[in-house]
Amino acid sequence: MQSDTQVLLPPRTRQQAPNYATVLLVCVGIFIVIIIQSLLDGNYFSAHVSPNAPNYFMSPRPNTSNCSLHWFDQRLDHFTTLNTTYKQRYFVYDKFWARQANGHKKDGPIFFYCGNEGDVTLYVNNTGLMWENAEAFGALVIFAEHRYFGESMPFGDKYMDHLQYLTHEQALADYAFLLRSFQQDHNVQVPV
Repeated sequence: MQSDTQVLLPPRTRQQAPNYATVLLVCVGIFIVIIIQSLLDGNYFSAHVSPNAPNYFMSPRPNTSNCSLHWFDQRLDHFTTLNTTYKQRYFVYDKFWARQANGHKKDGPIFFYCGNEGDVTLYVNNTGLMWENAEAFGALVIFAEHRYFGESMPFGDKYMDHLQYLTHEQALADYAFLLRSFQQDHNVQVPV
């Protein structure tokens, strides 16, 4: 009597079976090559830092403790004649900023971080990309807080009654107005 089950795969032959000795030899060979290469480079698997490495790998990354805290009188509504303002929080780090006044050929750019929907200090302290590139480009770094988040609360605890001002258009206008005012106050016209 024939079985109702059908064999889906034929049994392996000795030539088809994995050769574990070959796999092990390849892995050991790769490991030996890595060891030899690191010994030739003088790395020795240590925390050795090349003297040619950029400075930002050797020093701690900036954070809110060494940035300057600022408050900006921001318009509540950029698209009407309403003149109401609120205090928008932002942080500035200028230690990397190349300035003509300090002997550089030209003023460095501004790296601007548009605040996410949260407290801006979280992003100042945990956003590596801005810090990693700012020194290399001689850039000023600005982290602006998004309206209605963190301490940039136009109506304080009563914000739920005024959510009509919480739009992406208003937030983008906040950033544009802040940047334009910052450049005017510091008499610079640099890329952002």
